[in-house]
Amino acid sequence: MESEGTSRSEPTSRKRKQDRRLWTFAKEQALLAAMMECICDKYKAHNDFKPCYFNEVEKELKKRLPRTTLKAQPNIESKVKNWKDKYAVITDITRLSGFGWNHTTNSIVVDDENVWKEYEKSNSKAKGMNGKSFPMYESWQFLFGKLGKIRQ
Repeated sequence: MESEGTSRSEPTSRKRKQDRRLWTFAKEQALLAAMMECICDKYKAHNDFKPCYFNEVEKELKKRLPRTTLKAQPNIESKVKNWKDKYAVITDITRLSGFGWNHTTNSIVVDDENVWKEYEKSNSKAKGMNGKSFPMYESWQFLFGKLGKIRQ
């Protein structure tokens, strides 16, 4: 039986926090493939996805990972939000002077570590991204970059 890993966060208030899903690289790859399989004009909406898109992705993901317990809400939508946040940071950074993109390593390149530290101060979502590889970035460009060109 497949084990879906979760980690518990201690509640900081009266409300109990929901368990966080731990995504393996294999599950992320399957999700990405399912998203690419399901993307078409009827699921686009002003640079975002229509809500029904994630339900279709969930069905496609179940074909790829039959025993998965991943659901459109909250799992898939949460993971996609995380990916979109990373994509936005990378897109923003690579437009700035002193930063670039290494296509071989799929990572951000920075001319000076001090420049990176200053950027991190102004954008907390960038924390930990320097030197990290983002092998899915090209697919993210297709999925999140204006959702303009759809494969036939």
